[in-house]
Amino acid sequence: MNIDNRVIDNSKISDHHAIIPTNIIGRLNETKLDEGESKVIRLVINRFLCALDKPYTYTDTKYEFLVEGEVFKLTVKTPVEWGWKQYKVSEPTDLDDETSNGVAVQYSKTETFTAENVTAKQGETKPPKCFTESSLLAVMENIDRLIEDKELKGYVKERGLGTPATRAAIIEELISAGYIERRKKQLVSTEFGRAFVVSLPDNVKSAELTAHWEQVLSDIENGKGSADELLAEIQKNVAEIVAFEKGRENRQEVKKKCEIGKCPRCGNAVIENTKGFSCSAGRDKCGFFIFKANKSIGRNCTAAEISELLANGRVTLKNCVSSKGNKYSAVFSLEDTGTYVNLKFEKFADKLK
Repeated sequence: MNIDNRVIDNSKISDHHAIIPTNIIGRLNETKLDEGESKVIRLVINRFLCALDKPYTYTDTKYEFLVEGEVFKLTVKTPVEWGWKQYKVSEPTDLDDETSNGVAVQYSKTETFTAENVTAKQGETKPPKCFTESSLLAVMENIDRLIEDKELKGYVKERGLGTPATRAAIIEELISAGYIERRKKQLVSTEFGRAFVVSLPDNVKSAELTAHWEQVLSDIENGKGSADELLAEIQKNVAEIVAFEKGRENRQEVKKKCEIGKCPRCGNAVIENTKGFSCSAGRDKCGFFIFKANKSIGRNCTAAEISELLANGRVTLKNCVSSKGNKYSAVFSLEDTGTYVNLKFEKFADKLK
C-alpha cells in the first residue's frame, strides 16, 4: 500500500476534503442503486485504489534505426509493476506492452531488417491553446514548473506569483492596461502587450527573478541577509534596465491604447480594439462593446466619434452611406439593450444628396 506524502502528509496543516469509500462498501451488492449511482460509487472506489496502490514502474528501451543516412528513434516502455495503473485499465489489451498499436517489439544491436507496410503521414503541429482565466491562474499558482534551477524552485513552490487573493486582480490590471484582452473565454495578448514584452530585458521577464527575490526574502527572515541588501539589489537592477533602454538602438516604440471614454454600464475605461470599442472590465464582467464596422451607416466609426458619443450621449456622423449609395450626415444616440449596443438614428443633419 502506498502511503507517501503525496497521499497523506501530516506536516502540512491545512483543511482537506475528499470523497472516500466507507466501511459499509462490502454491502454494495445488497444496496439497490440505479445505473448512474453504481457508476459514481465505482468511480470513487477506483480513484481511492489508484491513490493507495503501488507505483507504476516500467523499463525504457531506446532504439535507433539508420535508414539511408537518416536516424529514426523508437522508445519502448515495458511494464514491470502495473501498480495503481491497473485500476485505470479499460480494455484487456491495455496491459500489453506500451508500444504504438499495442504491438510488443524487440530488436538486437546491428540487426538488419526490411520495414514492411510503412506509410508516411502528413500533419501539422498545432499552437498551444490560448489561456483562459482559470488556466492562467493555475500557471501563476504553479510558477515553479517554469523554473529549471532546482534550488530556486523551492522558494516559489506552493507560493506562486502573487497570492490567491491578488492573482485575479493582476489579470484584471493587465486587461485594464491594454496588455491582454478577453475574447469569449480566452485571454489574448494585444499588439501593445506583445510590443511591450519585446521591449523588456530578458531578466525582467524571467520567473527566476521572482524566485531569486523570494530566496533573498527567506534569507532575511532567517537572519542570513538584510533588507538593505535587497533594496540595493533592486536599485541596481532598475539602473541596469534604464541604462539598457537608453543604450539600445532601433528601439521599438510602444504605443498604449488610450482610453476613449467611460463605460456607461460600469464606469471603467472604454478602449479601442481590433474590431471595435470595448469596456476594459471584459466581456464576462461587463460586456459593453461597439463594433467599428456598422452596416446601418455604411462605414466604420472612428475612436474620436465614439469618444464624443460616450461623453455627450449623441454624435453627428458625416459621410454616412444609405442603402441606395447616397451620402448623408445624421445625429445618432447610444442605444444599449443590455445585450447589444447600437447606434440609434435621431435625425438628419442635412438632406440626402
